[in-house]
Amino acid sequence: MPNTSKATRYVAIETRRLILRTPTLSDAPAYAALFSNPLNYEHEPHKPSNPSVEHYERVLSSFIEGTHKRKSAVLTICLKDGEEIIGTGGFNSIFTRKPGNVRIGDAGFMIDSAHWRKGYAKEAVAAMLDWAFIPSSLARRGQPAIDVVVFESLAANDRIKGLLSGCFGFQATLRDGGFGAEQVWEITRADWLKRSTMMGLPDGDIPFPASLRPDPQAAGT
Repeated sequence: MPNTSKATRYVAIETRRLILRTPTLSDAPAYAALFSNPLNYEHEPHKPSNPSVEHYERVLSSFIEGTHKRKSAVLTICLKDGEEIIGTGGFNSIFTRKPGNVRIGDAGFMIDSAHWRKGYAKEAVAAMLDWAFIPSSLARRGQPAIDVVVFESLAANDRIKGLLSGCFGFQATLRDGGFGAEQVWEITRADWLKRSTMMGLPDGDIPFPASLRPDPQAAGT
């Protein structure tokens, strides 16, 4: 388990109703509850076999380490009103794809079924895309560069298709995967700028400039 007592990089994105932030170990009970609900992972090829607090403490510790090393940026999704944890999202890995040295952000999200149909997934995904494609002049020191955001899911997942293709208007590509037919979205900065402009997203749905900064709690301040 990595040492989280020292200062570490920390992502915090604020939208009109949500906070998307780097997880802390104290999030483990909420993660165990999220992954104990079969509706939340209905279309996931890998089903959680041990959704315990102890297990998610280890998982969250690896997420924290990945953010510190700029290899990932998994995020806990919270309501601003009371900071209730309602899901998880972010970037499971951030890497360079060759040829072309394209920086890829492998993205995903999950909102607890108790909070479906409230627009939280749309708000969270918009925040993730804004964070990934924030202009370099506004990005904080240490924020990893991302050229293309990639979402992948089983083709049977109509919920993510309804959001990414139906709501945002991104085009998916179908392919054969290890668990059956898959749908893949590859979104560039230009794609996101075009879609967000066409949708006329209000300022309240766009996050404040994201930060990747030392965690004040971990730093002891």
